[in-house]
Amino acid sequence: MFIRARFAFCIAFCIAFCFALSLLASEVSAQPACAVPAAFTLSVAPTETLTRPELCRMASEAASRNTDQLVILQRGRPVLEYRSSRAEPAIHIMSVTKSVAVLAVGLLLAEGKLDSLDQPVSTVFPEWRQGRKQRIRVRHLLTHTSGLQDVPNAGAEVEPAPDVVQLALAAELVSDPGERFQYNNKAVNLIAALVQRRTGRDLATYLEERLFSPLGIGDVRWIRDPAGTPYVMAGLHLSATQLARVGQLVLDSGVVDGRQVIPRAFIEELQRVQSGDGPPRGLLWWRHAAGVQANGWLGQWLVLIPESGVVAVRLIDRASYRPGTQDDFAEFAQVVGECARADCARRLMPQPPA
Repeated sequence: MFIRARFAFCIAFCIAFCFALSLLASEVSAQPACAVPAAFTLSVAPTETLTRPELCRMASEAASRNTDQLVILQRGRPVLEYRSSRAEPAIHIMSVTKSVAVLAVGLLLAEGKLDSLDQPVSTVFPEWRQGRKQRIRVRHLLTHTSGLQDVPNAGAEVEPAPDVVQLALAAELVSDPGERFQYNNKAVNLIAALVQRRTGRDLATYLEERLFSPLGIGDVRWIRDPAGTPYVMAGLHLSATQLARVGQLVLDSGVVDGRQVIPRAFIEELQRVQSGDGPPRGLLWWRHAAGVQANGWLGQWLVLIPESGVVAVRLIDRASYRPGTQDDFAEFAQVVGECARADCARRLMPQPPA
């Protein structure tokens, strides 16, 4: 009698369990698919704060803004991956290159190859041991306050130069070091020379060994000047997934798989608002209302929202660029910040019907 009752209970439990599973499956299948163009692939993994409707709206918005790759991580887990078949897997991230290259400075500090961010650059470049240039500090190169002459359009002076390091070393001072902010593509290229002179390896090789390899990033393409120096102003090619790994490293205070790859103190300084005039900025990273960001021409974006554990990357391939348009998604950082606060519906357009 007891055995029959127990058997009946097991049968009833199994029926109820299977019924619950079928209801859950029907509920999941009933959710409308995210509407994106046929040329794109999309995967969505909602979280409690980034729900499927919000992620679908983000993907739809990205599609309408000429986006080729969009990746969003939350607490290290991919929640949205959106890719165009028309773009190359690795995309030129433009000036976001600066925000990746600056991590080499943290590595130099960790290895004792630089004393501090306020070390005079003339200790590495004896060419500057006289005159006002001896007052230029490493920090000045990382905050656009070196005072070196520069034309904002890199195509005017920097790109035609046969040697970008010599171009920067020979530049005149137009203001005292540390006196004022001036966005400077010429000065940042000296980061590559700092690495070369302190390690004997070029910037690309150094970061491949010390940064990209721990992050599982391989086959990195980096544009160089005719002298063979990797550009720092721009030039790095990464996929959105690879760039998101760099962002996650910064969000995790320099830790990868439990190992401190970049010193925590440097990562904190990287994000701290630096003193002086100009826009709110850290060290070759920019501050925004909810965190920090890196961005580049055409609309390349890497956005970090520490409070929500969100890393977001938006890239557009040059081949997809529409002439006359500077950035189709200029408010990307603001949109990501509001979505991370579960407020996508207010910012994004309604999702088109499936």
